[in-house]
This record gives sequence, structure tokens and C-alpha cells, in this order.
Amino acid sequence: MRVLIAGAGIGGLSLNALLRRGGIDTDLIDHATSWNRPGHALCLFGNGQRILAALGVLGAVRSRAHEIVHYTITDASGAPVRSMDMSLLNERHGSLIQLQRGALHDVLRGIPENADLRLGVGIRAIAQSRSDVEVRFENGEVEWYDAVVGADGIRSRVRQLAFERAPGPRPFGAIGWAYIAKVPAVSLLRAEERLTAAQIEDGILEFWGADRYFGIYPLPGGLFGVYCARALRPGERALRGPERRDALLASFADFGPLVEQLLAHAPDAASIFHAPLEEVWRATWHANRVGLLGDAAHAMLPFGGMGASMAMEDALVLSEELRQHPVRRAFPRYVRRRVRRVWPVQFNARMKGIAMLRAKHIPLGVRSLQGVMRDPASFIGPYATWQERVLDALISANP
Repeated sequence: MRVLIAGAGIGGLSLNALLRRGGIDTDLIDHATSWNRPGHALCLFGNGQRILAALGVLGAVRSRAHEIVHYTITDASGAPVRSMDMSLLNERHGSLIQLQRGALHDVLRGIPENADLRLGVGIRAIAQSRSDVEVRFENGEVEWYDAVVGADGIRSRVRQLAFERAPGPRPFGAIGWAYIAKVPAVSLLRAEERLTAAQIEDGILEFWGADRYFGIYPLPGGLFGVYCARALRPGERALRGPERRDALLASFADFGPLVEQLLAHAPDAASIFHAPLEEVWRATWHANRVGLLGDAAHAMLPFGGMGASMAMEDALVLSEELRQHPVRRAFPRYVRRRVRRVWPVQFNARMKGIAMLRAKHIPLGVRSLQGVMRDPASFIGPYATWQERVLDALISANP
């Protein structure tokens, strides 16, 4: 069997390594000509870490990550509203970790099976028959494969070429920014005395405004990842050039002193990611010998913390199915297994996004229950909050 994997992100790299270890011949390509961006912050729960362990790289990833033990919601000024201790969850499933996307990507690229990655390779056309897939590349070359996997992100070229009626990204009605800031933790502690050192240095910290959200995520080396978003205004689009930084500063200028510190350390516009929030929701995941993986199949809002883990789970399941079954059986089996797994995770992220950005007429004390709410069954244990119970179920579920 010969498989083309288009897209060398987290899911594509994972799939390539797993297939090659299973004796399947692969070509791994990406349209990017180089990898020179460290990327924004991402988190990995125990389910994603289990796949890294299977790949033999969990230790390398954890050495470049920061462990998280708290989750806190505040109002826009920084006054704490709700909090959650994640110690028990971490004890049961391994510590939640945060790191830069580029760090995870570097470790996965370093797996020996991924050494043959080809950069700067784009796809022009895909044509299927019952026995193979013809792929015409942008350089004019033509190759034939038994299967093609699109792991090429939310604006997947493979999905565009091979799926006539598959829906593309669906707007959520909000726009976001992401960047990495180097700020001494002591400066943040001085700026906001209502929060503890553990909440700032070892916890996820989210400021919820009426239709705005500012999240802070500690990383190794004195760095903090920032992801923030606000509801879109009529006719608004993503900005380019210096305007994207100006819009960021203006959008959160009235938040508290801790946010002010993070805004003051925002990098130049070129280093700030800025885009509308979008989802790929219940799209078609396969067409005969072509299948989709990760964001190409089910891009989700960034509020659940499981996008990278879901891509790696996709890779694990698809590698199992392709090793055990013919291609035309493997893809439907993969989709059946993954749809029922991914949908609750995607739905959880969407509901939190609605509470943060699209429910401004509901008091913060009510809508923040979507982030932290006392578990009605806490008297019989083990968790104090409903969200811990939900996360336990999502982390524990089989891929």
C-alpha cells in the first residue's frame, strides 16, 4: 500500500510515523517552504500524551512544556469569579501540559520516520478510480497512490479538490489574536494582587468580558501564551499589517492591569496571529480513497484545549484501520470510530465559546458556569466541579 499524506502538521507527522512503523509506504508533503515560526500556545491532556508515548517522544515533549494545575475565570477587571483545582484530574490522567506549537512540531519532525518530509510541494488536482488515486502536483509531476489523506488544515486543499459538496469553514462570529509574550511573572503578580502566584504561574487564566475574552497560558522560559477574541462587528474582517496589533490593543484597552501588562509586551504585528474564528462542523470525512484528518475534517474552536490531541487520535485510528483493512473499508471504519468521539469534544468547545463571546446579555455569574460549575454529584465524589467530570470522560474515552 502507498499513501500520500498532504500536510505535515501535528496530525500528518503523527500519521506518517505510525504508518511507516506499520510497514506502509508513505509520501509526506507540505506546501510550506520552511518552518520558522514557534507558533502559539497549545495544551495537551492525557489522551494526547498517550499517543506521544506510543510514538516514543512523550519525554521530549514534556521537557519543553509547562505543567498546569489551576484554571481561573475572572471578570474583565481581573476580579476572580470561578476557579478549578486540576490536581485530581492530573493525578488520574497525567498532568495537563502547555507548550508552543512549534516545540511539539519540532519533536514530531525529529522522529526518524519523518525524515523524508518534502516541503514546498502543492497539489493541483486529484482524480480517483476504483483502484487508485491520481495526484497531479503543482510542479507538473503526477503520482499514483492507493490512498490520499488530507491533513492540511482548516482550509484543506485536499477537501477542496476531492469533496464536491463538503462544507468548508463555518464562521463563528468572532475574531481572535494569538501571540507569545515574555513577561516576568513578578510583574504580573504586582499588577494583580487578587490572584495567587500559582494561578498566574501554573494556571490557565481567563478574563471574560461581555463579548470579549483574554486568555493567558504560562509556558517554559518565562513566556506566556496569549489568546484573546471578541465578537465580530458588522462587516468586520481580519486585518493585515500594523493594524492587527493596533486593533488588539484597542479591543482590550479597558481590561485590568494584568492584561495591560501582557498587551504592553505584545510583539510586532508580524508575530501576532490574527483571524476570524471558524469551525468545520460535521463535514464529510472521506470519499472513496481520499480521507481527511484533524482540522481538515473537524476544525474546532480553540476553547476546549483538545484540537492537537484530536488530530493525533485521528492519526492513531486511521493508521490502525489502514494497516488492518483494504482502503475502501478502512476509511469508513475510521470515520465511524472518530465522528462519535470528536463530536462531544467539538460541541464542548463551541458551548464554551458561546458563553464567552455570544451571550453578553447573560450575567457573568451565570454564563461562567460553562467554565466552572459545582458538580451536583460532588457529595459522592470524586470531583468538585462538573467540568472535571466532563474532562475526565473526554480524556478517558477510547480514540
